[in-house]
Amino acid sequence: MPNVKRPTARQGFIRLLWTAPLWSILATLFFGTIYGHGLASYFVVYRVSLVFSYLVGLSTWGFEHFALRRLEATRPLPIPAQVASFVLVAVLASLAAAVVVHFTVLRGFLDSARTVLIIGMFALLFAVLGVGIIYSLIFYRESLRRAKDEQELDMARRIQRSFLIESFPLRPQLEIHAVNRSSRQVSGDFYDVVPVGDDGVLIAVADVSGKGVPAALLSSMLQA
Repeated sequence: MPNVKRPTARQGFIRLLWTAPLWSILATLFFGTIYGHGLASYFVVYRVSLVFSYLVGLSTWGFEHFALRRLEATRPLPIPAQVASFVLVAVLASLAAAVVVHFTVLRGFLDSARTVLIIGMFALLFAVLGVGIIYSLIFYRESLRRAKDEQELDMARRIQRSFLIESFPLRPQLEIHAVNRSSRQVSGDFYDVVPVGDDGVLIAVADVSGKGVPAALLSSMLQA
């Protein structure tokens, strides 16, 4: 997964508790309209949807916060492998939820092999759609964070350049020019030219060990 701050296991579990009923409402409107027969059928579909929402949610939550994090601690998984893993967990959890519904909420729910196949197809469809939406949001937030970091670094570069003089003292038989090109947005290099008397100048050139923001901060402190 992209380098973003993940919610803790507790935060994810609390979020699951209140989002599962909301997802169940959407599923009820969809499946109740397709398979329902009257208003009473919507209540039955909602109970079935709750079982699916909580069981799939708990399965993916456990996989993300326990199994996946252990795998990433030893060997980070590429994004396609993560997506495939979440889809597989969601499909298996959907089939398990169908078995639970069959023996509890709605007897005879799995009345034929065709029903099992339909449930598997819908589970695969919604799993791919859900994982795609989640990863799209993650990448969107990551792009916003990177854009903000780039903006801040660009501002730091402009501030650092303002510390470097552009007009140099005029001296007979001496021309002074200077240019600074950072290897990154900011660097630990700086220079200064100070007039001494009527004819002399004092030239200071410094290069802080390292690159990037830490070196730039240290060079600004030294220059100040």
